[in-house]
Amino acid sequence: MARRRKNDDGATFVIGAVVIVGIVVLTILLTATVFAPAILMVAFAVYQLKAGTRPMVEEPHESELLNLSTVEEELAAKIGRLEEIEEVAFDADLMRNADYSFHRGSRLGKQLNAEIESLGPRVSELQRLAGDVRAAPLASFQQWVHVTAMRSAIGRTLVVYLAIFAGSYWLVMGPWKDLGAFTARHVLFHAGNMSEVVYGAAFVSGLSSTIVLYLVYRSRTGRILSEHAEIAQRWTEFASFEVSPTKEIADEEVYEEDVSSHQHRSVLDDAKRAWHEVLGVSSRASADEINAAYRAKMMKNHPDKVAELDDEFRQLAESRAKMLNWARDEGIQASG
Repeated sequence: MARRRKNDDGATFVIGAVVIVGIVVLTILLTATVFAPAILMVAFAVYQLKAGTRPMVEEPHESELLNLSTVEEELAAKIGRLEEIEEVAFDADLMRNADYSFHRGSRLGKQLNAEIESLGPRVSELQRLAGDVRAAPLASFQQWVHVTAMRSAIGRTLVVYLAIFAGSYWLVMGPWKDLGAFTARHVLFHAGNMSEVVYGAAFVSGLSSTIVLYLVYRSRTGRILSEHAEIAQRWTEFASFEVSPTKEIADEEVYEEDVSSHQHRSVLDDAKRAWHEVLGVSSRASADEINAAYRAKMMKNHPDKVAELDDEFRQLAESRAKMLNWARDEGIQASG
């Protein structure tokens, strides 16, 4: 009996607490609705200031793009090595443990597990670095859309508020007189000698304006995105670009024997690829991205780097440099 009474008292306390909190929240919302014009004007001033200082897209600096190219080249090599490990394990028919690691009973399994453990953290770090740079332009564009749409929506809502207030003022004077008295009694702040009619009209206008603000904001956001769909698509592709793994020849003896034919195939493969695939960028890349990718690859493939080697290496480097020059020219023309 005592336990039941204790449970009933606990339930009564919870219900009472919920009711009190609900009343406080409703009172705050009622007050905010009544003083909606002041809130809207402050918000409009804030968004006006933001709109004047925020560019449409904060594009990455050239140094960031150059660093991005370096990061993604290293990431591609690391991912390629992880895929090579999977192929080696498959060919060796290695068993897997419950944690998806390779069976440690063999020397090869231990070696592959150790290499995966060393590659994992670096791959995660490179993915984070590349993701941050690639996501920044799209995030800044989305923020610009929000600021522009909200500023426009608030301005229009203020105009609508005045029209609704004029109409609701006469309603509160007549059939909705009790609404004005109720609002005046329950707001947290009273502004001077404001009449009950004004309180009631302000409540109706503020409540209606909240709905108008939401609808206008959604409409303006959709229109802005539609007008700048190409820009949104471009930076969405930039943000979602995935690095393709690159694989190296692991056997040094085979590499030394086949290096010449391998590089010849690389140049021939480049000749069959589109310009953006040669440079490793998106087909919608900007001129800055194209130039940054070109510089990063040219630093590794410039003929001067093999000036002391045999003629066949110099010829390969020159062919590669010509291909990169072609890809850059095509990319600049396409982006313009």
